Amino acid sequence: MNARFYINATCLFLMLSSIGNNDRCFAQEPKQADPADQADEAASLGKWLSDLSSKTFFDREQATLNLIGRGPSVIEPLVASIPMQNYEGTSRVMFVLRQLALKATGDNIEIAREALERLAANESRRISRRASTVLDELNEIRQGEAVKQIVALGGSVNRESIPVGQQFMTFLTVRIGEKWTGGVDDLKHLKWIGQAEAIHVEGEQVTDDWLLHIGKMRNLKSLILKRGIVSDVGIDHLSNLQKLINVEFFYIQIGNPSLDSILKWKQTLQYLKIYGSAMSEETPDRIKAGIPGIDLDFRLGAFLGVACPRPPEPCFVSSIQPNSGALKAGILSGDLIIGMDDEEIDTFDDLRKVISRYASGEKTIVD
Repeated sequence: MNARFYINATCLFLMLSSIGNNDRCFAQEPKQADPADQADEAASLGKWLSDLSSKTFFDREQATLNLIGRGPSVIEPLVASIPMQNYEGTSRVMFVLRQLALKATGDNIEIAREALERLAANESRRISRRASTVLDELNEIRQGEAVKQIVALGGSVNRESIPVGQQFMTFLTVRIGEKWTGGVDDLKHLKWIGQAEAIHVEGEQVTDDWLLHIGKMRNLKSLILKRGIVSDVGIDHLSNLQKLINVEFFYIQIGNPSLDSILKWKQTLQYLKIYGSAMSEETPDRIKAGIPGIDLDFRLGAFLGVACPRPPEPCFVSSIQPNSGALKAGILSGDLIIGMDDEEIDTFDDLRKVISRYASGEKTIVD
């Protein structure tokens, strides 16, 4: 609470002449909130919010400057005012939030951004589109510093060519693995890397709280998660990502409840890998029914480690993963796989279907 200090002439004399104990010369008078002042401030705030949609340019401009000058305390009233704003007023709300986010420090930066994220998820396309544009502008401004923070803590941010289905795509990719020295809170920098289109996280330090931060990376197209301590709740944190085309989950114990989150990506998702989960054997059929045409590779945990051409081509081995079962078994690039587990293999889809029935460590025969 702010306070005013008073000192009388006698005390001033004593202080200047260094006589006696000067502590008693100070009297602290707390500043009490005046209900009349509070009412005036509320009325002023209400008028400024209303004036954002005024027909008079001067009123609109003055209200904008006043709200920016008031600082982070106006963020929630600004968001609440959206339904009453016209086209001009909505644009000015977004502008004020943008300026507050740029001026803010510490937690206030997050408060301003979270308000814009809520507006970006608004059902009104007019509102969501403007909020998304402002978020993209903020990301562009703050991205450089965010990349420095992630790299300093052991992550990497590079443009990489990564396999997606049977092809390679080049994305700005964030990788966080065993070299990561930061905590969960340090992952807040991820959302500012607006140009990142792929993320690869791996290790037991990866928890549901990590996915809460990853779920704010609005432009992700590829998500790879390996061996994390993640639950169905964590996967739900990712359900609002609307540009994913490739998702790969390796050895995380998610179950059937995660299917609801996965199906929310049906508008964009083309490739999905799930290895070693706690999902039931009926899951692949449910996924294919919910996302027609998806390229799905679902396995209980077994991993042969070969790549073959897409169907209807025969299952010729085009490449072999290092340290894989295929390499240890002596399978070579160029080999033609024609059978497994006494079943005929005509295409790569046939091979993946048979492999999906095996858990990690189980043995079988490949022809």
